[in-house]
Parts: sequence; structure tokens; C-alpha cells
Amino acid sequence: MKDLKSQRGFSAIELLITVGIMGFVLAALYNIMISQQRTYEAQRDVSVTQRDVRAALSYLERDVRMAGLAVPRGTNPVAAFQDGTLGNPAAPDTISINFSPGPLSYLTASTVDLPGTDNIIKVDSVTGFNVGDTINIINNETNNLVGEYVISAVDSTAGDNKLSLDSNPLLDGVIDLGFLVARDFRTIIYRVETDAGTGRNELIRDDGTVQSLVVDGITDFQLSYILDDGNEVTAPADLADVRRIRMDITAATIREAARLGGAPISRQITTIVPIKNIRL
Repeated sequence: MKDLKSQRGFSAIELLITVGIMGFVLAALYNIMISQQRTYEAQRDVSVTQRDVRAALSYLERDVRMAGLAVPRGTNPVAAFQDGTLGNPAAPDTISINFSPGPLSYLTASTVDLPGTDNIIKVDSVTGFNVGDTINIINNETNNLVGEYVISAVDSTAGDNKLSLDSNPLLDGVIDLGFLVARDFRTIIYRVETDAGTGRNELIRDDGTVQSLVVDGITDFQLSYILDDGNEVTAPADLADVRRIRMDITAATIREAARLGGAPISRQITTIVPIKNIRL
């Protein structure tokens, strides 16, 4: 005869204890999983923010390096600035930069064909030039502006590259081989604006035609200027003395998942960029 005690199952109390322990373990595992998920999302958002700040700084750095390109003598690469308040998102810095967006070409003849009618000049290349574009002709040795003209026709037939202008540049001065022909320079403005929908600050690039969002979640945008004597200031008295610019961008994560402890996580990147095209 079998022992009935050996076939006895779990009691109700044992089952309740087991279920309670399992529930406690599952709850702990769930909390760990949620915590790890939030940490992962926070780290991902921080990584995205840092990537965006780097991209924004690279974009601004490119424009600063191009500042002064195809800009005639007497026009500073840095057009204007506004000195904000350090650490105050409501009072960031602003900078305006002068440079030609291209294309660039050079004169290949010192004469003008059909002066007074078509005013044709010969250049290295007409690629990128279009009817209606405003161009500058600049003395490539002195950086002096010969004049400003509007293109009335573009011709690259018969192996010649020709631009017809609205007036005769010889009436404005002597033109010669190698003089720079460039689309009229623009002023690019970098400023911080608050988005009415999100309430977040955005770094905006405005070239006078298109306003582009560079980076979202800006908490500080600061610039300082290193002069030709090596001194670094936040408000240069003479923009012609600026040789390098220190740029400091700070942005915060914008997703709710990244708000550990109820506060966004910030990332700050700083770089110094030289101005290479100073047309003094």
C-alpha cells in the first residue's frame, strides 16, 4: 500500500507564498526593465542632442570660414553682431556674416564685346550663373570693386564662356585678366528664436531668402571674437580687427523620456574658427 503522505500536493498557504514571491520577483524585474529602458532612451536622446549640436557647429563653422569670400575691399567678413547675456536663453548672441554663395569665375579677356549693347565679358566658366543674377567684378590684386552688374544673357557655345551684362564695366574702371567675377555677396544671419508651438529655442540661419532651422533645444549661443592683437572680446569695437571667432553652442534634450529628475540634459560644444578671407 502506497504512502498517502508522499502524494500530498501544495497547501493553499504554500501556493499563496509562492505566488507572492513570484509576484515580487516579477515586479522587481519589471521595474529594472523600465529603468533600463528609460536610461537607454535618455542616453539615446543625449547622443542625438550631442550629434545635432556638432552638426550645427559644423554648419556655422563652414559659413564663418567662408566669411569674406568674394567680398570687395571695405566690406568686413563679419557684418554685424549682437552681444547677448551669458547663460540667458532669452538673450543669446547673434552674428551676421558676409560672403558670396558662388559661383566664382575669372575674366579671360580685358575687353568688352559690343559695348553699349550686349556688354559681353569672357570668363573661365559660366556654370551656375543665370540670367537675372547680380554679380560683382573685383580687382583680384587690390580687392577693389570694379562694379556691380546684372546678367542679361549666358552663352557657352563655340567654346567661349560669355556673360552679357546690363552695362559696360569699362565705364566703371579698367578690367583685366584674372579679375574675379562672383555672384553678389549675401549677409547670412545666425540668431536664436523661440518656436511659438513648442516654446523651445531654435538656432536659425537666415540668408535673406530662406530661413533654416539649424538645431532645436538651444539653451545658450555665445560668441567671442579674437582680434588681430590676440585679445579676445565679446563686443569688438572694430569688426575689421576680428581674425577668429570662438563659438559656443549649448542645447538640451527635448524628449520627455530624457528628462531624468525632471530636468533636460544639456550638451555644450565649443570651437574656434579663423576668418580666412579678410578683404582689407
